[in-house]
Amino acid sequence: MNRRTLLSIPFLGALFGLAGCSRTIGVYRYRVTVEVETPQGVRSGSSVMEISYGEQKSFEGAGYKAHVTEKGEAVYVDLGQGKYVVALLETGRIQPLKALSEQLGWDDGSIDELDYRQGKLTGKVVLKGGEIPTMVTFSNPSDPTSFRIVYETKMNRDMGNRTAYYDEKRERRYRYREIIQGNEIVRDDFANVFGTGYKLKSVIIEVVDPRTPVTEEIVKRFPVMYPKLYAEETKGGRTFPPNPPFEVFSSHLRRGF
Repeated sequence: MNRRTLLSIPFLGALFGLAGCSRTIGVYRYRVTVEVETPQGVRSGSSVMEISYGEQKSFEGAGYKAHVTEKGEAVYVDLGQGKYVVALLETGRIQPLKALSEQLGWDDGSIDELDYRQGKLTGKVVLKGGEIPTMVTFSNPSDPTSFRIVYETKMNRDMGNRTAYYDEKRERRYRYREIIQGNEIVRDDFANVFGTGYKLKSVIIEVVDPRTPVTEEIVKRFPVMYPKLYAEETKGGRTFPPNPPFEVFSSHLRRGF
């Protein structure tokens, strides 16, 4: 047996050990609906997404860490007359656990709390302030740099102090309590961008039947732009300077597929 073989045995053992240390607490499908007031009446768009919450033993073996996977697309709202707005992923708080925990009366919106509640996440809530995702439109739907921010919010988050505790199996776990220091609407340019009579009405998150199909429309909406963005990012074609200005990325439009 050579040295390479000797080294590979514990390495493979570690890999197999790690593979068994992740646990899924719940998988949910939820709908994000954006409603916009227009001179022709209320126009809306929605996107059904899927999210999985779980935990995974840390690589060092000291406690557990959250493990979240997402699959979904940005919300596209057709405003009529060739106008549209897109509510971007990875902005605001368009995830059901954080959004619904307060309404459900839970202590916090952590995965640990979800586990304590036996994964029973349900309900519907209207997002407010910094919870609302950033929204953009494009003057050229083939050019990601042609975006214009229509609605922008800011959520100042502080994870607070980490508290260690032990579960019934004497495994060390950590709880973080999220502290929201301020929710701000930084920009509301619906009327400036689209004209008088255009205004954001609401953004709603609702947990839906797990059999509801996940929305797959954004590539059809942006058949040139999305593949271009994805190709540039996966091939390292974009640079990221310190403190860069806001840009639209492929993960703002689609992720998890």
